Amino acid sequence: MPGNVSVLIMRSGNRLCGLPAEQVLETMRPLPTDRVAAAPSFVRGLSVIRGGPTLVLDLARLLGEEESDISRFVLVNMGDKRHGALAVEKVLELRVIQGPQWEALPPLLGQAAAGVFDAIASLDSQLVLLLSAARFVTADAWETWAKPEP
Repeated sequence: MPGNVSVLIMRSGNRLCGLPAEQVLETMRPLPTDRVAAAPSFVRGLSVIRGGPTLVLDLARLLGEEESDISRFVLVNMGDKRHGALAVEKVLELRVIQGPQWEALPPLLGQAAAGVFDAIASLDSQLVLLLSAARFVTADAWETWAKPEP
């Protein structure tokens, strides 16, 4: 279980998600996004952020839901010097969730989560899913998308 974690709390549909603050670079208004052919459904496309192309992922789709209304992009560190933007319905607050509040995922849920989130907690009688930005996109997918089109 994680210890005390400072998390950015976000909403996607009826779900609350928390992203560890050390993975968050900034939040911003959504920017124009160009679709990427043959990308998984959770990939909204590419946006130019801070002068460079940035992969934009839809949090709702990442969680297996329908696309939702987007009000913010959350720029995240996805590991190996890679950054991506998470398109979210709403950014709510930055909050510390105490270690004892975190629970391990039940085995069936752990398989369904496919590594997108690590733990769950309750916050004001709602579940919060602790996300892991480094596992949103596999290394193989990054390599595939980095190859130029023939």
